[in-house]
Amino acid sequence: MTTTLPHTRRGLRRTLTVGVVGLALVATTASGSDEPAQKVDAPTGGGDQSETFAVGDHVALGGWTIIAHGVTDPLTPGNEFLAPEPGNRWVAVDVEATNTGDSPETMSSVMCFDLLDSTNRSHTVTITGSGASTLDGGVGPGASLRGDLEFEIPEDATGLKLVFSCDLTSSSSATIALD
Repeated sequence: MTTTLPHTRRGLRRTLTVGVVGLALVATTASGSDEPAQKVDAPTGGGDQSETFAVGDHVALGGWTIIAHGVTDPLTPGNEFLAPEPGNRWVAVDVEATNTGDSPETMSSVMCFDLLDSTNRSHTVTITGSGASTLDGGVGPGASLRGDLEFEIPEDATGLKLVFSCDLTSSSSATIALD
């Protein structure tokens, strides 16, 4: 009897893991839209999907409004034991996300944000040990979440753009120029 118990636990762990990943994907994809991003205080009308927004703009996309409040470039390590790889630097973007929908949504910095440089290389969120608040968690209808997105990029990277796309089923995204 005891030989089947470990297999049962392992099966239960796998089932729970698959379930949690599935719920995260559903929560992320349920909030999206195929509508192009647009500046919230801009007149309504046909938005240009290739429009690039600026730091401080209120950008609406799907069930979210995103604001990049500022950029820290370079981000100085706050821990003497953590530092970017040689030839790289850290950059932090102070971002606020507001749920404009009617139901609670989940914000994931890793799944919803990328940083592009002038060569169109994509850089994902990293952990710098700065102790800054993150942009991850549940967000109720009309509520906001604010935190820092931190990236490790090449020292000579320029033309930085924050790309927001929080719907895996949509091709729409919002691009905010950070330079």
